[in-house]
This record gives sequence, C-alpha cells and structure tokens, in this order.
Amino acid sequence: VMDQYEKSLRNEWKDKLFADFPDVFERRRTIENIGPGWEPLLRDLCEAIDPLIQKFKQDMVDSHDTDDEILAGIEWPTCVQCKEKFGGLRFYMGRSNEGIDKAIRIAEEKSYQTCDECGAPGKPRNAGWMVTRCDNHSEGKEAFVRPDPEKALLKEIFGEETE
Repeated sequence: VMDQYEKSLRNEWKDKLFADFPDVFERRRTIENIGPGWEPLLRDLCEAIDPLIQKFKQDMVDSHDTDDEILAGIEWPTCVQCKEKFGGLRFYMGRSNEGIDKAIRIAEEKSYQTCDECGAPGKPRNAGWMVTRCDNHSEGKEAFVRPDPEKALLKEIFGEETE
C-alpha cells in the first residue's frame, strides 16, 4: 500500500501536465488511473493537439466577429476524461475535430505497446484486469495477444480468415 508521499510523487507528473497544457485539461481531475509510464505518451499527445485546439479557438473567434455572447456558449475542445481501460489509454474530448481525433487514435494505439509503469516497451497482460506492462513489471503475467481489428472485421463479414 502506497503512503501519501509515494502517491504524491506518483502523481506529480500529472500536475506538470495540467500546468503545461491548460487548454487541453480544463479540469484537473480528468486523468484517472494512469501510471507514470504513459506520461511521455500523454505529453506527446498534448503537444500534438494543443496547437489544433488553439487553431480551433481562433477560427471560432474569427468566424463570429468576437461576439462575446456567442463565444461564451461554445463548447471548446478540451479533455473531459483520460484513463486506462482494457490495458489501453482512453482520451475523451468534449468536442473534437479530425486532426485531434487522429492524434488521439495514435496515442491510444501506442499505449498498447508501452508499459504504463515505466514507459518501456510493453504488452497487454491479464492481471485480473488488462494492463500493459513490460517484462519487468509484468509480475509473471503472460502477454495477451490483441486481435487485429481489421482481420476480425473481415472474419465477421466473410466468415473466414483472410490474408
């Protein structure tokens, strides 16, 4: 069981991320159950989407002639929840666009190859629940082979394995 000091050290990187990307994380409690190994992954994602959020905001301001009443009612792109689910990153935006969605998909896919504890190459493992861990943090759990979504879809459509 972690003591309070260990918990604060383990979450220090989140505070830095919130401070560095205030437009991405409007609310501070949006990052849940994410290990420190995914910090570089999240930082890369934020660096990719922050300028897209800034452009979205500027485009909205430009298109509304700075009508404060209209701008006050706009839902801006911001992260509403970031968590681990089934061994992978989930990053949910309240509002998004194609560029932001693409950056999120890339980060989510990379999370299945990155240990959430240390950031080393990892694999999804069943530890009573799915986690993505390197061999050092696997606690002896065997790697889980994720099905290829394209092959699964082809099998569902055609009813057979295809190459």
